[in-house]
Amino acid sequence: MPGGLAPLDEFFEALTLIQTRRINPFRLSWSARSFGRGLLSWVKDQVLAHGNIDRADLMIFNVMDDPDEIVAYIRKTVVL
Repeated sequence: MPGGLAPLDEFFEALTLIQTRRINPFRLSWSARSFGRGLLSWVKDQVLAHGNIDRADLMIFNVMDDPDEIVAYIRKTVVL
């Protein structure tokens, strides 16, 4: 969800730990496409284009806006 630097920090920290296999992968979602569009474009145009990440790293997380879609995505692995 849109927020300040703390949510961005937590998102990228989790992403990095999954990417470097320091923690077990879990479902990571970026919501609010319009909010994060510029940042995600920068990641693709700069970080990916310069070879600092692999294309597969972009598959660690999903980008979605619909609350029902987000809940369904999270529930795929959550045992209630």
